[in-house]
Amino acid sequence: MKYVKVLFGLVLNGLLFGLSYLVPKRRGTLLLGGGLGSRFAGNTKYFYLYLCRESREGKNPFREYAWITKNRGLYERLSSRQRPVLDAWSVKGFWQILRAEQLLIESGNVPGIGGHDIAYERLFPGRFNIFQTWHGTPLKHICLDVFRGRGALNWYQKLYFRLYRMELRSLSGILALSDAAKQRFAGAFDNPSIQVTGYPKNDVFFGEAGDWDISPRWTTYERIVLYAPTYRDHPNPERPFSPEDFRQLNERLRSRNWCLLVKKHHFDTTMDLPEAMSNIVDISQEVDDIQEVLVQTDILISDYSSTFIDYLLRRKPVIFYIYDLEKYLDESRPMYCEYLEEVPGPFARNAQELFDLLFGVDDWFEEDTYRAKFGASVDFYHRFQDGDSCKRFQSLLQSRSTPDRPLERQPPR
Repeated sequence: MKYVKVLFGLVLNGLLFGLSYLVPKRRGTLLLGGGLGSRFAGNTKYFYLYLCRESREGKNPFREYAWITKNRGLYERLSSRQRPVLDAWSVKGFWQILRAEQLLIESGNVPGIGGHDIAYERLFPGRFNIFQTWHGTPLKHICLDVFRGRGALNWYQKLYFRLYRMELRSLSGILALSDAAKQRFAGAFDNPSIQVTGYPKNDVFFGEAGDWDISPRWTTYERIVLYAPTYRDHPNPERPFSPEDFRQLNERLRSRNWCLLVKKHHFDTTMDLPEAMSNIVDISQEVDDIQEVLVQTDILISDYSSTFIDYLLRRKPVIFYIYDLEKYLDESRPMYCEYLEEVPGPFARNAQELFDLLFGVDDWFEEDTYRAKFGASVDFYHRFQDGDSCKRFQSLLQSRSTPDRPLERQPPR
């Protein structure tokens, strides 16, 4: 059944490819997708929510916009709130992909049905204006650099690399947070059209969470600690904690009325948490969008994930748990930087070092030397620190659209 769906997706992509050169675009229209077509997350989500708010206030400058999804539950949830949404599997959804002037995405592409934010399969060639908002700042190799780092490629990988490079080169733009990210993106995408505007999703750290449909949770705890590790795309990854480590950690959290939330990468199937932990909660299945958690997090535990870069804007403690650094670099992905020099730290090599840093956070986080290094990291990773990234992205998109007639804006949502 899986292969039938993949084949069906490829057929639909082929139809989109051919028709894209025949069907004219409708000026002033945006179509947004994310989470490989199934989740409501990322920069496109927050720009979409911004447009919904602007539309309610009568300030939306675009003729029409909508979220498109392959997830029927998400479609019904947005539809029930009277928000513009399309089912990708419907005729209308298919038609709108062809007609939209700008397609906004936030992910890469992966194998399998729905391996694209908007299209039906992973590669998406054709006459489309696709703006890649991406979902992080690159520390480890991404996109074309992943292939380049693998050395000799077989014939299939070489073919796929060429097709993938053609698609990435055709992107109308890519969003970035900083000049350093811009430089890394230019090579990874083989595309110079990098725009440093800040990320729309980081506007959530400014203003009220309710403005972004985020409801307070876990309010009975004194502090919320989030562990959000990246994906280990190598065989037999090491476990970050033993059962005894989990037991000790739970007891120390309980004694302080703290809670540890664990948000695994959505591709991770290796980390198992013991059951019946009173102060350790696995939220991986119930929360799609990590930004909803970061805005309520007091201490972040990260590793080689770029999640910490977004969180720096909150100017709260981050601990880097690097128990498998050498193995990760050797067997997973190379880094764009000297990791231990660029990342502000502090670093923990094992569980006990992590516990010491976690429960001693009020001491080391206030040290003058560390505060200076932390502040330098915020400035290095973020050109803008003002909560206006949605506005800048809107202006950028407007500058690329010249309506062929006065805009007929859709009704407020």
